[in-house]
Amino acid sequence: MSSSSSSTRGFVRAMKFFDIVTHPQNTTFDKIPLLHCSNLTQITPRKSSSSSSSSNEKREENGIRCDLYVHESLCNRFGTLHGGCIATIVDVLTTCALLVDDENSEKGGGVTTDLHVSCVKSARMHSTVTVEAISKRLGKTMGFSQCELRDENGAVVAYGTHTKFLGITGPKL
Repeated sequence: MSSSSSSTRGFVRAMKFFDIVTHPQNTTFDKIPLLHCSNLTQITPRKSSSSSSSSNEKREENGIRCDLYVHESLCNRFGTLHGGCIATIVDVLTTCALLVDDENSEKGGGVTTDLHVSCVKSARMHSTVTVEAISKRLGKTMGFSQCELRDENGAVVAYGTHTKFLGITGPKL
């Protein structure tokens, strides 16, 4: 089976996860920022150096991209994108990136073991931020991903890394 078809199936799983989170009956915290995301697309797999000590081969990085409209409900009292919203976006979209990469996953989500976010500059209310999340490494039980948020000029607003335990958790996708 080609990695292209498995990453396509993975993107379908990521879309299902996204749909579950944004479903009208869902009332969880992570729903609010995702309602302001649009143009969710799969990032064309690109080659990356493998961090495995047993091999120097390149692996494909899979992921997703979307546009986030900085709605007033996502802003702090200064009229800029709230850091808590940024952390939520990094959490959920890097999870989607791992789902794109994990061809064996039937359950969605996993459990966060580490989430790191650095806010570099502000994003003003009513602007649009482009978010890219990629899977960096996928093991048997752990997944590692990263995310960047960029403003309309391409400047980095924030970046983050996410480590997840990929046990059997979450809804069947």
